[in-house]
Amino acid sequence: MPISTEGDICNPTRQLSSDESMNKELRKELFEAAMRRDWKKLLELYKSNKQAQNLKITRANDTVLHVAMSGAPEYRVLKLLDIVDENKNSEETKNILGSENKGGDTPLHLAASLGLEAVCWKMAEMCPDLVIAARNKLQETPLFTAVRHGKMKTFFVLEAAVHKKLGLKSYKDCLSRDITHCRRSDGSNILHIAIKREHFGLAYEIVYLYPELVNYVNSRGESALHVLAGKTSVFKSGTRFGLFDTTIYYRFRRLQKIQKVKQTHKDALKIMEELVDRSTLWEYDDASGGMKPSVPQLPPELRSQFPPTITSEENADSEEKHTSPSKVNDNTDSNIMIALKEGGRDKLKKVLEKFSLETRDIDKKDVIFIGMEEKESTNEPDTPSPVLIAAKMGVTEMVKRILEKFPVALLDQDKDEKNIVLLAVEYRRVHVYKYMLELPTMKEHVFGKVDKDGNSAPHLSAMLSHSRPWSIPGAALQMQWESKWYKYVLNSMDQEIFATFNIQGKTAQEVFVDSHDTLVKDGSGWLTNTSQSCSLVAALVATVAFASASTVPGGVDEQSGFPVLGQKPAFQLFAISSLVALCFSVTSLVMFLAILTSRYQVRDFEIGLPVKLILGLTSLFMSIAAMLVSFCAGDFFVVEEKLKFAAYPIYAVMCFPVTFFAIAQLPLYIDLIKATIKKVPERTEKMQAY
Repeated sequence: MPISTEGDICNPTRQLSSDESMNKELRKELFEAAMRRDWKKLLELYKSNKQAQNLKITRANDTVLHVAMSGAPEYRVLKLLDIVDENKNSEETKNILGSENKGGDTPLHLAASLGLEAVCWKMAEMCPDLVIAARNKLQETPLFTAVRHGKMKTFFVLEAAVHKKLGLKSYKDCLSRDITHCRRSDGSNILHIAIKREHFGLAYEIVYLYPELVNYVNSRGESALHVLAGKTSVFKSGTRFGLFDTTIYYRFRRLQKIQKVKQTHKDALKIMEELVDRSTLWEYDDASGGMKPSVPQLPPELRSQFPPTITSEENADSEEKHTSPSKVNDNTDSNIMIALKEGGRDKLKKVLEKFSLETRDIDKKDVIFIGMEEKESTNEPDTPSPVLIAAKMGVTEMVKRILEKFPVALLDQDKDEKNIVLLAVEYRRVHVYKYMLELPTMKEHVFGKVDKDGNSAPHLSAMLSHSRPWSIPGAALQMQWESKWYKYVLNSMDQEIFATFNIQGKTAQEVFVDSHDTLVKDGSGWLTNTSQSCSLVAALVATVAFASASTVPGGVDEQSGFPVLGQKPAFQLFAISSLVALCFSVTSLVMFLAILTSRYQVRDFEIGLPVKLILGLTSLFMSIAAMLVSFCAGDFFVVEEKLKFAAYPIYAVMCFPVTFFAIAQLPLYIDLIKATIKKVPERTEKMQAY
């Protein structure tokens, strides 16, 4: 070994460069071994080089542990942890296990997201602080990450580690525990995220382990019940099946996809009942002035990282309040002054509406705002209550359950002063509105309500949203169901209990005509195009049917004048089918011409035009079928002697194109019949079951 000179010893730069070179080579070896999935080689390098335990080996700042979590077998990861555990230095172990990548995730975050229970338990034993203190860039703890990915077993492992870390030994200890590890930066807690990701089994367990989370809200003022109310498709009332799927859903136990959807509905209903039973959203709360429940606070060292809007609701027992805007240092620009300097006058006006100011001059850019005090908040919640969201989304099950448990929820209103009835009418939630009609109490007060613009339920039923709300094709049928919905709402209410005019001085009928003008034009165009195409086909069928009816197969007897083949069954079938084809084709042509010459008034779309379209399509299908029968019967005389019974399969194959056409048009035909027969339209937009 060469002896170092004095210059080498006194040259720290050269020594550092040598270390970096060694680390670079080691990092490359570790990276290549990890990419090759050569875990045995990786373990050897990790054990023989202590500096490998802290090295970042990817551009995402992943360490060997990060990479191993994503691809190595679990027993290999445990061996890596055993090597780290050999350090016998708690601080060094904490630095290795707490190493963060660019997303702020520690190896424990990755293990929790992948459901590596044994690894999570091992890391929690090695460094208990990581379980509740490690947070990624979204300020999610490993426990939160496990819930977000639906890893129930991992959640229970980490929950046990939390109990051990916090020293919780009894139920009384749990009541006073710190639960900030259950929350991330936007105020969402583990119950929010479990319901949002539809991990209902896990959500059900969380309700029992953390019952207080039921009434905690996020930064938008949403509780877990709010989140569930917005997930329409997880309830039976929000899922629309076809005839075949509906039969399977209710009658048979097969097809895995249908059964999975059915199980989701059961789980959602179960967690919904639990949330409603435990909810205190409608109870008066002295600590919050009767307003929304509190959100759990973050630890003091993290609280400064979040804006006041995220922690706007403090715990009832907390003595710490928001920093008053009046304490802004004169030498530091406030948010308002920054808005002024950047020309954000519109934003500034919104801020000024919220604060009362002693000095207010938005034309001076060097203005100093003094004595800024937040106005006393009103009792009107910023976020609609869960029952209003459920009514808006059409979750009938939740509306029923909430009103059974909390009848006072019937009086809830959103920021536009709309109650359950008005929202159900506006968003065409038929089943919710029907249920509200069945309620025996407070009908006049609830159904007679108007919103802030003076719109009553008939006014809102007369308004057309930008999206087509009904699960039916064609603008004409949309217009038909819009008319039926308006008439249904209008006739279901006593005229004495709703306002005749809104704030603009318009009646519901005037609103209906004005808002549906475009839909009437679209419906007229759709009917015109459909009628023109179908009338062309009907004319062709009529021409062929007339030619067939005037032709006698085999000719006539010169002496008697009767058809030669008149006694054969095939001839009689030919004669009758030709006549039927001619009759129905002419009927179809007349119906479509009647549609083309219609005035296309609003009232015509309710009954007149749809009935003509149904008759026209029915006659057209019948005429096409009769024409095919007529052709086959006439052709039978030609091939009877040569093909005999082999002719029948040939004729069956010939009918396939027409059969396919009829099957393709069958949904439209069924929708037409349903829309014409039904007095009340079906529920809104078609929700895919899977």
